[in-house]
Amino acid sequence: MADVPATAAAPSCSPLTATDLEREHVHKVYDLIAPHFSHTRHHPWPQVTEFLDKLAPDSLVADVGCGNGQYLCANPSLCMIGADRSIPLMQAGAPINSNLFGCDALKVPLRAEVFDAALSIAVLHHVSTEERRVALVSELARLVRVGGQVLIVAWAFEQDENSKRRFEQQDVMIDREKRWVVYERYCHVYRSGELESLVDQVPGLELISVEYIRSNWCLRLQRIA
Repeated sequence: MADVPATAAAPSCSPLTATDLEREHVHKVYDLIAPHFSHTRHHPWPQVTEFLDKLAPDSLVADVGCGNGQYLCANPSLCMIGADRSIPLMQAGAPINSNLFGCDALKVPLRAEVFDAALSIAVLHHVSTEERRVALVSELARLVRVGGQVLIVAWAFEQDENSKRRFEQQDVMIDREKRWVVYERYCHVYRSGELESLVDQVPGLELISVEYIRSNWCLRLQRIA
């Protein structure tokens, strides 16, 4: 069953409880709904595939929060490495022989400055405090070399006219029903300009472009130092 419109406000959280909120209402939920959720994620976004297609052949790309790995084979000329907190979600749909491992997106155990590009697709809206959001953007910047690019896609507070959702607050719980059990996923939906303010807090990272597409913000960044 598809997600139903979000109506519940998320509980307020401090940095002390942020990891607990994400553990209970992001990580555990994706583990529980992994097979069903994976079946709904087999239509890659054109903006992501276009970003990958513009990279040089043999580029090394980190997909941080790769989910079911739908982008790992989007461009066979690239060397893709995928990481996600949810092992069941990766197992549910990732291509055979993919380069995958489990980790927290804020602490990726990979060498710094070796990747030509990094992806963060539908991950940042599951991070519950501004401090942790900046840490995630910083981690993406750490992974790429100077001149490397980062693509971030996250949910927008401002939903387009075709969306069935209308958010009344930015911190919300999104319901997902599976076999008569309702699971609540935490999301922080971003207002116009909010993601850019996170990028401004990360030294050496430059905003190349920002687009509003299908109720999501798409940011393309470049490491310049």
